[in-house]
Amino acid sequence: MTGSSDNGVYDDLRFQASLTLKRLQPRLDAFWSESGAAEKRREDFQHRLDGHWTELFGLLFRLYGARYDFFYHLECLLLTAARAWAERPDELCELDRRRINEPDWFESERVVGGAL
Repeated sequence: MTGSSDNGVYDDLRFQASLTLKRLQPRLDAFWSESGAAEKRREDFQHRLDGHWTELFGLLFRLYGARYDFFYHLECLLLTAARAWAERPDELCELDRRRINEPDWFESERVVGGAL
């Protein structure tokens, strides 16, 4: 156990998530250096990653953590997300920023969608 709580598993998962991100950060930094993306774009991605990483890591670890190639695929997923963020049009990034304060945006009567 790495922290104190009634559920040591959660503390250990937070520790593992943090350790994993520290190990992957150099690959992510190399991507950003090569991408030529604006510093603001990089900062926005990192801020959102930091805010959601522990939860994302926990969900993926529960599903795939026992697989021998889990961390390889986690790295690929992280780099794919960074690439998509770097290539995302400015208008959509602005829309993303506005939607942070409007988490139920998809329930709006102005939005039409479907799923199969």
